[in-house]
Amino acid sequence: MAMDRCGKGRLEQSFATLIIHPEYRVTESMVIDMVRKFLKRTLLVACVLAALPSASFAQSLDLSIDRDGPRLEYRDGDRRYHERRRGCSERQAIRVARYFGMRDPAIQSVTRRSIVVDGIGRRGEFTALRLANREGCPRIG
Repeated sequence: MAMDRCGKGRLEQSFATLIIHPEYRVTESMVIDMVRKFLKRTLLVACVLAALPSASFAQSLDLSIDRDGPRLEYRDGDRRYHERRRGCSERQAIRVARYFGMRDPAIQSVTRRSIVVDGIGRRGEFTALRLANREGCPRIG
């Protein structure tokens, strides 16, 4: 680094003249403008950060435009969740009957509330098993 008459390097001297320049004066209006810009940018960042968590809720709104005009639909929850909670299928009922020890199970009747499965029990007698028509096929009687 080349040395100047004052003993300071050129880089240090140029940096010092940028910061403390004799002709450069900071006025009050310049400071107010800088504060305004800072506050505007801070407010913008705060608004963006506040909107980030709520962006995930937009997935539950469906906006569709067709020949009848715009339509807004609200979905609550996952559609697959409601499909899983339908109830006990016939296949599940037969599996549960086999788990309880029934041989050759067959569906006798299906109602809104229950499923009745007929078959041969553990001791060889004819048995009927009643299962609730809900998730998990719990035994009623």
